[in-house]
Amino acid sequence: MNFTDFKARADDDGKRLDRVLKKILGDGGMSVHALLRKKLIRVNGEKAEHSMRLSDGDTVQIASFLLEGRSAHEDGAEIPGVGDWRTGSVQGTAGLDTVFRNGHLWVINKKSGMRVQEDIAPLVRDLSPVENRSLSFTPAPLHRTDRLTSGLLVCSQSARGAEWFSHLLREDSRARTDEYEADVPSGGIKKFYLAVAEGSISDSLTLENLIQTDDAPRGGFSTVRVFPASDRNSCGKPARTIIVPLAHGSCGGKELTLIQAQILSGRKHQIRAQCAYHGTPLFGDSAYGSSAGTGGKFLLHASCMTFPENDLGIPERLTAPLPADFLRALISFGIPPEAARLSPC
Repeated sequence: MNFTDFKARADDDGKRLDRVLKKILGDGGMSVHALLRKKLIRVNGEKAEHSMRLSDGDTVQIASFLLEGRSAHEDGAEIPGVGDWRTGSVQGTAGLDTVFRNGHLWVINKKSGMRVQEDIAPLVRDLSPVENRSLSFTPAPLHRTDRLTSGLLVCSQSARGAEWFSHLLREDSRARTDEYEADVPSGGIKKFYLAVAEGSISDSLTLENLIQTDDAPRGGFSTVRVFPASDRNSCGKPARTIIVPLAHGSCGGKELTLIQAQILSGRKHQIRAQCAYHGTPLFGDSAYGSSAGTGGKFLLHASCMTFPENDLGIPERLTAPLPADFLRALISFGIPPEAARLSPC
């Protein structure tokens, strides 16, 4: 019987064998326990228990017929299903505009219209160096952003980078939104967006609400519902957004404001939903009440992100320039593009 070998690396050290095997084989077919019992999967040539902890350098051997239909490569050169990184023939690579990249994180300037999981994740996975992968880790986007939102998107390049970024996001979100009583920590990740909102916003605002995902998606598209922060009957999660007006313009007799929005939590559609709830939907965002005839196209750009001091080589501040269509829209609204540089980030 032929076996295919997969080498465990540093990222796999201490990981349970059954969890690594699920990542390789998926959830279908025979159970991992049965495959181990029948010696169709071995570690270093020996029978292994499902709860075994792998060590750097271990060789996981899987009966080759179990991998049929998967892109398996011997000696762990590539994890099944990630495509062939060596060919370089990946469609749409021009869509990944790099802002910053090192061995831990890859930060891109996402184009509006690109979907994170369907379009970007496969490119990040296939274009990352093979040495960045392991049996238990595959480079991938680390947070969500709407399809029509452009700007900064952070992707992992190492397990250590992924754990660092994800831990900071979790801790920051918990501290910043816990009953709105905790002080905002100064040492976390801060995320800033530029957007065009309807109405004339003259003063800085702090929007505090509860956000709940709508149980009844419309046409396959799921929106969210917004409630007052004081509504104890809501199942929504706390959301806080700081709005700073930067400049004013108009379109078709409708007043518009270029705003900076700093999100202090990471709820779905947070900026879009909160702005609409408070009477200033994003221009063109028909899903949240805008009547502008843009076909649902709105202007929202993740422009700046700041990071705490770290030993991973991540800069303190990263910015993504506005895309050309955003700049053209500002000019058509009578808003000088340089106003975007007034952002305090």
